Amino acid sequence: MGRRKVEIKRIQDKNCRQVAFCKRRKGLLKKAKEISILCDVDVAVVIISNRGRLHEFSSNNSLSGMLQRYESHVEAEKEINAEIQVAEHSKYSGFTTMGELLQTTERQLEETNADGLTVTDLIHLENELQTALIQVRSRKTHLMLECAKDLHEKVPYTLFLWRLL
Repeated sequence: MGRRKVEIKRIQDKNCRQVAFCKRRKGLLKKAKEISILCDVDVAVVIISNRGRLHEFSSNNSLSGMLQRYESHVEAEKEINAEIQVAEHSKYSGFTTMGELLQTTERQLEETNADGLTVTDLIHLENELQTALIQVRSRKTHLMLECAKDLHEKVPYTLFLWRLL
């Protein structure tokens, strides 16, 4: 009899769940060790069982050092994101809202014949449209980063696998 694909859902039987946990834990730790050796990277795995037992693996025998590196990396990313947001906000703070800017541009196009506009007017209009596009892209990137951050926070903290460079 061959292997069959296991449906990923909670195992109801307590004994089967415990056996699966032990086997998969060993497999995960083995894979962590292999990737650390093959790719010459630092790997840390922390598993906390439902009974509260701690199972860990660290490729460089310093889990606390790796956790400190991880925390400093996360803090550095937060600082960079904060600096980017401040820079973007100050860069575009003199402009009206994106909606107002787009409405103004649309009104200018409707009111006047585009053929009758001077080169200077067209350049000004192009710059306004480009500014609005930059603001929209910036907002989209910000929302995507927030969404990714929210998804990252929703991951259960019972299992950590970090690959630190």
